[in-house]
Amino acid sequence: MRLLVTGAGADGLSFLESVRDIDTTGTDALWESAQWPPGALPAAAAAFYDNSPPPGVLQWKVATFPPDHDIPPHFTASIDLDCVVAGAVTLGLTDGAHALGVGDCVVVRGVGHRWTTGPEGVTMLIVRVGTAP
Repeated sequence: MRLLVTGAGADGLSFLESVRDIDTTGTDALWESAQWPPGALPAAAAAFYDNSPPPGVLQWKVATFPPDHDIPPHFTASIDLDCVVAGAVTLGLTDGAHALGVGDCVVVRGVGHRWTTGPEGVTMLIVRVGTAP
């Protein structure tokens, strides 16, 4: 199991800020932050669609996407905590593609991104906290 955390530069371009293994032998504090995104979105954000929950709203959902499915570039004015529970998915950021498998978790912090599933599709648990744009 791994934890991936996204970030964005001053130009708003998204990148993978960190990757670490998750300790599953006890209780592992996966991630915490006192900073609330999003930062600046890139000029290309006009090509993205906004998939944000309203500010202050917490959503917890399960999402299942079919095999070989592409979720186009979008951004969320939110902190998204995503965990793959079945299948596989690729997270697309400005710095490239990042493959996620069962047990992998990612913190998407108000950055432009996309998802592409593999031949088996994917099921993810997603917690989103809406932030002010």
